[in-house]
Amino acid sequence: LGAAEAGAFPCMWAYLTRFYAGGPDLAVAWSFIAAAQPLAQVAGAPLAAGLLLTDGIFGLRGWQWLFILEGVPSVALGIWMWINLAQAPLEALYLQPGEREFVAQRVKSNKEDMLTDGGEQSTMYGVRCWKVWAQGFGSGWAGIMRYGAMYWTPLIINSLVPADRTKGPTAVLLSAIPFSWAAATTYLNSRHAKYSGDMYWHLLGPQAVGTVGLALLALLLRENAVLALLALTLSATNQASNPLEWGYPATYLHGAALSSGWAVANCVSQYGGVVGPWLIGAAKTHFGGFTAPVAMLTILSALGTCYFAVLMRFLPVKKRETDADGQTLL
Repeated sequence: LGAAEAGAFPCMWAYLTRFYAGGPDLAVAWSFIAAAQPLAQVAGAPLAAGLLLTDGIFGLRGWQWLFILEGVPSVALGIWMWINLAQAPLEALYLQPGEREFVAQRVKSNKEDMLTDGGEQSTMYGVRCWKVWAQGFGSGWAGIMRYGAMYWTPLIINSLVPADRTKGPTAVLLSAIPFSWAAATTYLNSRHAKYSGDMYWHLLGPQAVGTVGLALLALLLRENAVLALLALTLSATNQASNPLEWGYPATYLHGAALSSGWAVANCVSQYGGVVGPWLIGAAKTHFGGFTAPVAMLTILSALGTCYFAVLMRFLPVKKRETDADGQTLL
C-alpha cells in the first residue's frame, strides 16, 4: 500500500505546477491538499469506527469491509481523475476561454523567468540540489511533531475525558476541534501569504505558535482538561506552515528539476512520519502519561523552527505579482 501511494503527493504537486506559478501562489493551491489531511481525520475516525461494526456481514470481518468500502471509491475517483483532469490550462474545459489563456500565460511567464534566472535544469540537477535535501530534512523534523500529534491526538483527548460509557465517542468528537483548526489555519495562512507576498514569516509563524501550544499542553495536561484541549488545538497551528514549506522548491527549481527535486525532498522527509508516532508511544510507555512526550515534542518543534529560520535565508523569495493598478493577482 505504501509503495502504491508513495508517488501520490509528488504527482499532485507536479500537476499543480502546470496551473500555478511558484511561491505563495502555489502554496495556496497546495493548502487545499494539506488541509484535507486533518479534515480526513475529522471524518475518517468515526467513519472507520462505524465500518468496523459491520463485522460478520456476508462472512467478512469488519476490517475487510473497511478496506473495501473505503478503497473502492478511492480507486473509482482515481480512474475518473485520470480520464477527466486536463493536462494543461488550455485544455481545462472547466475554465472560461479567457481564464485558460490567463493561467497559461502566467505559468509560461514564470517558467521563462526561471529560465532567465537559472538556465535549463535537468532531472539530476533537482536530485543533486542541496536545498531540496536540506528542506526535506527540515520538513521531516517538523513532521515528527505533525504526525506524532496527528496519530496521538485522539488518545491525548481520551486521557482528558472523564471515565464513563460515553468516553470513547466523546473523545472522537472532540478530536474534530484541533483537526478542524489545523485545516482552517492551513488555508487562511497560505491565502494571506499570497496577498502579502511574504513566505518567511508565514512559514515560521505557525511553527512558533504550534511550539507555544505544545509547551502549554505539557503544563496543563494534569491541571485543566478544557485548557489542555485549547492548548492542543493551538499546537495544531503548526500544520499551517506545510504549504509554505512545499511551495519553496518552485522558487529555485523548474521543469524536470522541479519534479525530481520535490520528490527527493518528499522522500527525505518521510522519516518524520515514522519517528513522530513511535517517539510519543515509546516516551509514554517509559514515563507514563503524555506530559513527557509532549515536552519532548515541544523541544523538537522549537529546534525545527530555528532550523527553518536559518535555512530560508538561503532560499529565494517569490515576489508578489500585481497588476497595473497595484492589485495582487489571484
